[in-house]
Order: sequence, then C-alpha cells, then structure tokens
Amino acid sequence: MATILIVEDDTNIRTLITEFLTLNHHHIIEAKDGASGLTQYQLHCREIDLVITDIVMPGTEGVELILELKRIDPSIPILAISGADVRIPVSHLSTAKALGADATLKKPFSFSTLKNKVDKLTTINKYRLRQLSNTKNHSTPLK
Repeated sequence: MATILIVEDDTNIRTLITEFLTLNHHHIIEAKDGASGLTQYQLHCREIDLVITDIVMPGTEGVELILELKRIDPSIPILAISGADVRIPVSHLSTAKALGADATLKKPFSFSTLKNKVDKLTTINKYRLRQLSNTKNHSTPLK
C-alpha cells in the first residue's frame, strides 16, 4: 500500500506502530531520532508516502524534522505524535501543526485512530502524486 517512515525514539512504541502498519500491508522504514529520520528520508524520498514522527526526542526533535522535511518537500504528508509531557502534549502538537504537520495524534492512541489517520494521509498523498503526474504529462513546452 504505502511506504511510511516512522521516526520514534521509544523502541517499544516504534515496534508496535511498525508491526501494526505492516499487518495493514504498509512498507515501513524506521528511524530512532530526528537526525536518522532525515537521513532515511533523503535516502528514500522517492518511495516515502507518509512520515510519522514523534515530537520530543533526543538530539534533533520532531519539530526540527518537520521543518526540514517541509523545506525539502512541502507536500510530504506528516503525522506528528506526542505524549512526552502529560500536562502539555497538546502544545507540542499545536506547534507541530503550525509548523507543517498535516495531522496530529496524542499518545496514547488506539490502533483504529492511527489507521484512520494513516489511511486519510496516504489517500491525500496518492491524489497529490496523481495530480503532479497529470500536470507533468499535460504540460506544454514554453516557446
């Protein structure tokens, strides 16, 4: 179905998300932090349909990753997830949304909620790619 980059520093959460999305026929690329997420994106940018990133991580945080990914490709769909501080995860997610995340999820979340968000974002991305393809195929050269 879709190729999804998961950027999550918590190994248990990353593994759960990976296993669930793999069972739903998605191809997964994993990264343990923002820096390795950016590297994986640069290596596989033509394949990746969606990025799921945690916000609070050691080193390069999710917000920095979102900014860099949107600089590279403003149309890449990004799902930001956070639950780092139970008192203020909404502010982390609001910041992520304001800086370019297309959707957000507060941890903990259900698999059905995750599936709905992933399905919506990958459908939007397929439509975007189809539009880009149609534009390229029907463009006329300038004279």
